[in-house]
Amino acid sequence: MCIPVLFISPLITILIPNYDIDIYLAVLYTFTILLFFGLRHIGSRWTTWYQKIILLDDFTLRDWYLDKVSSSTKDDLLGISEPAILKLARQALFHDVLLERRRYPFSRHTKDPLVAQLAKSFQATEFLMVSNSIDSSDDLLTNI
Repeated sequence: MCIPVLFISPLITILIPNYDIDIYLAVLYTFTILLFFGLRHIGSRWTTWYQKIILLDDFTLRDWYLDKVSSSTKDDLLGISEPAILKLARQALFHDVLLERRRYPFSRHTKDPLVAQLAKSFQATEFLMVSNSIDSSDDLLTNI
């Protein structure tokens, strides 16, 4: 993004003759300063990406899932073991997050705040958790 700044100096030297060295040095200093600020911006993004990950515990996940399902299904779920409920809850939450990520630009956002937060932090989470064998979240959604 800083390279177009270098095209300014030849244009200015055409308009203002006999000040070539001054113009080129000023443009090079400006270019160097812009590179420094760009490096600082990229460096801060690389060192703080993990702060965007939303932490979720099993109790919150279980409550979210039990609130989401219908009352007749909820009675059936209370009879199964805790790991089985958590497995179903993880699958449902993952599916909802991927659907939120795949929505069209002008379509409505989800009304569920947990799904919205996790969809927002999904890119950082995916960078941390997903192996190299899976190329994109679109492949994940087709496998669900």
